[in-house]
Amino acid sequence: GNTSLSPEQNQTIELGSKWSFWNQALVIRGALFSTDKYNAREINPNNANEVVLAGHQRVEGLEIEGNARITPQWQVNWGYAHMKSQLMSSRYFPAAVGGPLANVPLNTFSAWSTYQLPWKIEVGAGIQYVDSRRASSTSSTHDPTTGLPKEVPAYCLFNAMVSIPFSDKVSTQLNVYNLFDLVYYDQVYPSHVVPGDGRSITVTVKMNW
Repeated sequence: GNTSLSPEQNQTIELGSKWSFWNQALVIRGALFSTDKYNAREINPNNANEVVLAGHQRVEGLEIEGNARITPQWQVNWGYAHMKSQLMSSRYFPAAVGGPLANVPLNTFSAWSTYQLPWKIEVGAGIQYVDSRRASSTSSTHDPTTGLPKEVPAYCLFNAMVSIPFSDKVSTQLNVYNLFDLVYYDQVYPSHVVPGDGRSITVTVKMNW
């Protein structure tokens, strides 16, 4: 139904800045942004084969990132984003105007920290937080039986790693993703969800010559 449509187009306005302190021991970057999509795709609820470019969607927010060198051995990186999404206008779903957009979390946060131990052994740990997300940008976001919004809950993942050098030319690294094997939803749609990856472990061996 959308093979003959033109591409959707976005217009973004962004204002950012960067600060550095204590000989770059602390670096912070921040930005305010506003993104508008004036020709979002909409499907006729009475005819799934009819798709038009008629919606107006907007996401406004801020993002902050930082890098910090606490000590020569201890490094920390982090980032936070706040995104307010809104359906500004709609041809087929006027009742949904003013509501949030699908798959846009209100808040996201991530942090990663590494520490250099003796013998050049490095350990690291991190956290990733994603707020709850709606399944659709239209009035179908509410379940007809319960009347509640169709959305998936927020989730918080933990990751860890350890890197051990055996020599100047050979090293190995162990990464553990989703350390506590949390059940969460990576992608969400009006009629189904895609679960996120469970706990996984990778071992990498690096050789230089």
